[in-house]
Amino acid sequence: MNFGEAINAMKDGKRIRRKGWGTLWLASNNSEYIYLGIDNAAFDKGHPWTPSQTELMAEDWEIKPEPQKANNDRNGLLYLSLLMLFFALGDLRKEKDEYSPFNG
Repeated sequence: MNFGEAINAMKDGKRIRRKGWGTLWLASNNSEYIYLGIDNAAFDKGHPWTPSQTELMAEDWEIKPEPQKANNDRNGLLYLSLLMLFFALGDLRKEKDEYSPFNG
């Protein structure tokens, strides 16, 4: 992707970077400034950034992918399974206590 496409993506609220930048991303805080910041950091406290001629001409710009949302169906099933196990163990413990020789 070229710099113009990357800037348009940033105007739409996306974070951009060049391949090889690691955890450094560029973002805009809806002002006239572009900020350089570290992934998952508050960009309003980032460092102002100005592109070099090399960066303006580069074709290796990329958009930060959106984080994947958790699968609520699978999470709900896991929660239900754990809840059922919790109650089943509680019933087994209760049953064991009823037949215990230590119960007066």
